[in-house]
Amino acid sequence: MTQTKSQLFETEFLEKYLTFGPGAMPKADIDALVMPLLDRYGFDDGPTLASLSNQAVSEKLKTPVTRVKKLRYEAALKFGGDVEQEARARLLAALWNASLAGVRQLAAFFADFRLASCFKSMG
Repeated sequence: MTQTKSQLFETEFLEKYLTFGPGAMPKADIDALVMPLLDRYGFDDGPTLASLSNQAVSEKLKTPVTRVKKLRYEAALKFGGDVEQEARARLLAALWNASLAGVRQLAAFFADFRLASCFKSMG
């Protein structure tokens, strides 16, 4: 029998929460535990949060961006994730989803700058 995402979330949460007995985990650790589970399973049968930027997660969870960053960092430290790998994956996802209009404007700026530099050096 396959489990839904919410059942997987619940099972994994309870497994880790009850490792040291009920009530033994401080609130900060519970928050740090919930963040990677939300990243992995999402909530309200929506998409996982792992592919979203810290800003997008902040808006979705209605919490400051600094809190999201802190929770992701603490979760990686306390529950075994690779901080650099997770940050790299989020950066690549953000770049993949970025608007090309800004990239084109930046490329045009550098091309104009380079052309102006060439003319300046010639005369």
